[in-house]
Amino acid sequence: MSAIAPAAIESDFNRRSVEAGWTIVCDPAFDFETPQLKDALAVWRQAAGGRPMPARADLTARLLKPFLPDVAFVAVVPESTGLRFRLRLIGTRAAEVLGEHSGKFFDEAIPLRDAARWIGVATEVVKQAKPLRFYGLAEYRRQDYLIGEMLVAPLCDGGQAPDGLLYVMYFIRSQETKMNPRAVLTNLPLR
Repeated sequence: MSAIAPAAIESDFNRRSVEAGWTIVCDPAFDFETPQLKDALAVWRQAAGGRPMPARADLTARLLKPFLPDVAFVAVVPESTGLRFRLRLIGTRAAEVLGEHSGKFFDEAIPLRDAARWIGVATEVVKQAKPLRFYGLAEYRRQDYLIGEMLVAPLCDGGQAPDGLLYVMYFIRSQETKMNPRAVLTNLPLR
């Protein structure tokens, strides 16, 4: 894994991550350590077919077959108080780490501190309306010995704004990876 460009690391999301005490980094450079995430990004781009983002229906089970255990689909639900995020479907391996929360909103299914981090990731992808790479400690359910690396990509079934998100995520023991979100965030200059 190569070093992340300072401009990429000095993002608003990463500053919020430091301020909130989260240990998750947004790296829009797509410097994936997990090779399957490069493949998942290629599938997302293929499904988009020149559009800014694909529709959920474009991502068929056949296209996603190699990733299905590691996938989650999230609905973006606009409400008068802002956006909410509902987990529509979660793959079996992802559910082993994160729990089975299909059909539930992030803020209802998980503790507030963890929900804030999950909502922060989803909001960033909706705001930028493009796929992003994230990696960080899997602190939820006291699994901070795991590092999660994720591709989170927007989906749109009509209109212009994302109305769904595709998550493809892999978890690895922290001693088996070069990804170190604490080191990156500790060295982030706050402006």
